[in-house]
Amino acid sequence: MTSADLPHRLEALQSHSILVVGDLMLDRFIYGQVERISPEAPIPVLRFQRETAMLGGAGNVAANLAALGGRVVPFGVVGEDEAAAALRRCLAALDLPEKGILADAGRTTTVKTRIIARHQQVVRVDCEKRAPLGKALEERLIRRIKAAGPELLARFGCSAAVITLGEKGMSIFEEGTHGQFHIPATSFEVSYARMGLPGISREATGRQVFDVTGAGDTVLATLALAASAGASLRAAAVLANAAAGVVVGKLGTATVSPAELLAAVSELT
Repeated sequence: MTSADLPHRLEALQSHSILVVGDLMLDRFIYGQVERISPEAPIPVLRFQRETAMLGGAGNVAANLAALGGRVVPFGVVGEDEAAAALRRCLAALDLPEKGILADAGRTTTVKTRIIARHQQVVRVDCEKRAPLGKALEERLIRRIKAAGPELLARFGCSAAVITLGEKGMSIFEEGTHGQFHIPATSFEVSYARMGLPGISREATGRQVFDVTGAGDTVLATLALAASAGASLRAAAVLANAAAGVVVGKLGTATVSPAELLAAVSELT
């Protein structure tokens, strides 16, 4: 696929529906300034400025699909708590349906809270329950999934695998082929000590990495949507890799728009 093909491909993405099944999470970000050390312990004191909340986990995959124009139906389980209400508000803000979301009073909605000071993540606080779903709830979820796509579970046979490798990009292994197809990362790390100085290596193309939060979600969303639109697995993976290169240049859990993806792919050609 060439950059000339991309506008057509992106338009085709918007006519496809995707079911997202997984751990729905709420990502919270607390921003502030650190100006002193606590007298109670050798830790920074954050002066609160603002707080944001957005979809995380499988929810961020759904958000990425929606940002690219796909029709998305998320499926998962949340608790009956304030975080679940906030998660539902995030879904509504993106016009994502709630029909696939089941509530369980015995569970805690997974929340990952990140404390950010001057664009630097200081600490992350996870609130979650890792116990497996109860059998009855699991069966309810499966029945609901089978009702948006009757043949879904029958199609889980795997003929290819995509492995993400962080700063090394990703590799594709396909049935019937030898070896692997490797895609290098489209971003590069620049240390603050070298900012503004010459000699920064640009062997990997792209932009500075600010935050890798949710980059894998972006890869999964873009890969699935492109594949559903008829792109080959390798072409879909190249798109997904370019999309990840965009979101790591943003702070927090982020998505990529079609325009941003077009620009990112243009940089590679």
